[in-house]
Parts: sequence; C-alpha cells; structure tokens
Amino acid sequence: MDISLMDMGKFCLRYVKHPFWMLAALIATLSSCSDGDNYVNAIPGGSMALISIDMPQQAKGKADSRLLSLKNMLHVDDLSDCGLDVSAKFYLFEAPDGNLGLCAKVKDSGDLKHWLEKLSAKGICTSLSERRGCHFAVMKNSWLVGFSDEALLVMGPVVGSAQAELRQQMVRYLKAKEETGIKSSPMFACIDTISSPVAMVAQTQAFPEKFVAPFILGAPKEADPSQIVIAAKIAVNGQCLDIDGHTFSFNKAIDAKLQKNNQVFRPLEGHYSDFVFSDKLMTLFLNVNGREFLPILQQNKAFQAFLVGINSAVDMDNILRCVDGHIVIQVNNLSEGHADMCMGAELADIGFWKDIDYWKKSCPKGSTITAYGFDQTKPSSVPGYVYTNGDMKFYFGSLNKNFFCGTDIDMVMSLRYYKGVVDQPLEKQLIGKRLVMVLNLLSLGDMEGTSIASFLKPLFGDVNKVFYSIR
Repeated sequence: MDISLMDMGKFCLRYVKHPFWMLAALIATLSSCSDGDNYVNAIPGGSMALISIDMPQQAKGKADSRLLSLKNMLHVDDLSDCGLDVSAKFYLFEAPDGNLGLCAKVKDSGDLKHWLEKLSAKGICTSLSERRGCHFAVMKNSWLVGFSDEALLVMGPVVGSAQAELRQQMVRYLKAKEETGIKSSPMFACIDTISSPVAMVAQTQAFPEKFVAPFILGAPKEADPSQIVIAAKIAVNGQCLDIDGHTFSFNKAIDAKLQKNNQVFRPLEGHYSDFVFSDKLMTLFLNVNGREFLPILQQNKAFQAFLVGINSAVDMDNILRCVDGHIVIQVNNLSEGHADMCMGAELADIGFWKDIDYWKKSCPKGSTITAYGFDQTKPSSVPGYVYTNGDMKFYFGSLNKNFFCGTDIDMVMSLRYYKGVVDQPLEKQLIGKRLVMVLNLLSLGDMEGTSIASFLKPLFGDVNKVFYSIR
C-alpha cells in the first residue's frame, strides 16, 4: 500500500508524542538506492539516537516482497534509479534539537535530482531549490529533503517558518567534517561494533515517556536519561520485532552501578508466559528476589510514583520483599497521577497478610479496604481485598503463594488461578533472558497502531509486537 508523505506527516504530528517512533516512519518514505563513508559526517555528532540499516543483509531471504514494497513507495522500477547507493547503510537519527533524520549515501546526484523532479511533478514534493551548493525540496509540507554529492538527509517534521531554520542547519550538516559529525562520537563507535543488519544505539531520553520505565530498570536514581544508553540488535520473528539489547552508560561511575543492579535480574524460566494480551500496551517479565529488587524499583520514577500512591494504604513494599521468583507486570498506562496496571508474583512467604487489619484502620480519609471474593461462585475460596479511593480501585489477593494485584479487575482475575501453565512459543523466547518487555503496537490505538505497523512493513514485514529482551 502506498503511504503518502502527507499522511505520514499528519500521523507524526498528531499521534506520536515522542520522536523515536517517527524514525520508523522515515524508513517507509525513503530507502537506500562518492566513495567511502564520508556521507555519515552529515549526521549531527550529538544525536540522541542512531539506527543503522544494512539493506542488502536485511532483505536476504525476503528480497522479493520487501524490495517490491520499497519500489512502490519510491515510485521506481529500479532502486538504483533514485540516485542512492543501495549497498551502503541507512542511518536514522534523532538530532540534538529533537528533529528526526534519515541519512543515505548518494550514488549519482544527477539521478537523485531527476527522481525528485519526477516526484515534484506528481505533487509529492516541491520543486528543487539550491543553497550553498546543496539542493533542497519539501515533501508534503512536513519533511525537508537536502542532498550534496555525497549525502542525502531527510529531516523534520517541520512546518512554516521553521523550515527555513532547519534548512540552514541541514546545510551545515551536509558540509560537516568528520570531527563535527557522528563518526567521532562514542555512539557511532558503539553501533559500529554491533553485528546485525539492523542495529540501534539510543539514549533513553529518545524513547516515548510512557515506554521508558522498563528500559531503565536498574539505572541509579541520580542518572540523567541522556546518560543511560541502549544498544541492541533488531530482527524479525514472525509478526514480532525482536530487540535484543542491553543498557549501559558512557559514564563509568553510573555504568558500574547499572551493571551491578542488572545482576539482580535472574534468568527467566518461562513462567507467566500465557499472560500477554493483545489489547494491553506492555507486559514485563522478571525473575528476582524481592528484597534485592525493591531498591531498584524505588529508583525508577514511574514505578515509584505508582508505589507511593498505593503504599498510602497497602504496604506494597513489604509485599514485594516477600517475592522470590517470577514477576509479570502488565501496563496500559504508567504515568504520574494515573496508573493502569496489574502484577502477578511468586511469593516466598505470605507473612504480610498479618498486617491487613492495620492497613484497613490506617487508610487515608475517604478511602477504604474491604474484602473481595475473586471467585464469585465461592467467595471464600479465593479471598482478597479491594482498596477504594474515589474512582480508583486496586484489587489484591494471593492463592498458593502466588500474589496478584492491579487496577483492572479483568486483568487481575486472569492471574488469580495461575498454576505455572505456559504458552509454548513465548515460553521458548523467555527462557534464559534476564528481562523481557512485550509491547503491543496495535494497543496504542486503532489509527496510531495501524499507522506504525504500516510504516514498519516495508522494512520488517507485518509486525504488530515489539519483543525487547536483556540476556
């Protein structure tokens, strides 16, 4: 299906709240079709995120379908007709000022001009203009295309007067030398060592805010988001985008604490693998000793905000100290002031229940803890409780040393009879990993999720999930 640049721009501006998802949109718009790698100097040195794509390697075994999709989007019968070097890597990046970019190697600037002129005639972009030896066009009022004899940049989305300012920046980028470009940065040195057709190195500040909490579990509280970096290999497994990564910091002191904390995450054994639902935003799998894990959770601002709210009545800290085994956390929303999530955990003991009467008596004014039967046919067989504070309800209980809690009663009910039964395909993916996050793209909303999946299709096929893991 042909996705216009106008549609892409509208999607990015209206639905995406953080730049990193928009990088995926760029790859669906332009794809790689001067000698050496000087073209990489056009990527700003302080970029916050960088993805490298080796198109020949990525297309192996799937060349016919993926290359056909790319040709349709580029409106060419032969990828070499667009003037870009299909044998060189693509780079997607987030610039220091938050603008997004794609960098590709120019093979023939004359062919590139001719290609853009044809797109202009079709109304896909404006006519070419020249500035200081570089050529520019605007694609559907949102994306600036600029190129020299060595490099092509696509950046945005920007509208109106902001385009003139970005054009000036792009001239500087296209004329940059190695010492000011990305090649002299630690991020580029790191991505160059990752053996994968698609590789990523990104500061955690480059990710959507509502997704970042699981990515930075283990980061010390004093660390700035720009100091925590994710390096990963990216591959496709059916309809799932596999991101096999690890977190680290270029700051030695922070990295030492981060790596020490990461040792708390024990290898997964596949437990809770049947608790991934297609309508839930995110599912997190862990295997920990609760006493070691609690301090790490308390250093994570998003999870701590949730704990603080619940701890005013239910002693979640004490409950977590009783955990020794696997934890599954499902999240629809995890933001300050509002959390929609549930958790299942394997307990070492259930000693915290002796405090339930105290919790009931010490509830904040206007809130209550009351008994709740999770088996409505036999309420006494699976006892539990519900904490109510205004419109918010938090359900919690345990059965056979399996704790379950959450704000969504349907999600909590699905955990109440957990017996270790697993879903075989996902179980195999979980085993041996130290942390796994499954993100459902379509749960972002019908239009947003469908659009993201469409943008990913030319490069990765029909993906609708992201599977992020740390070994």
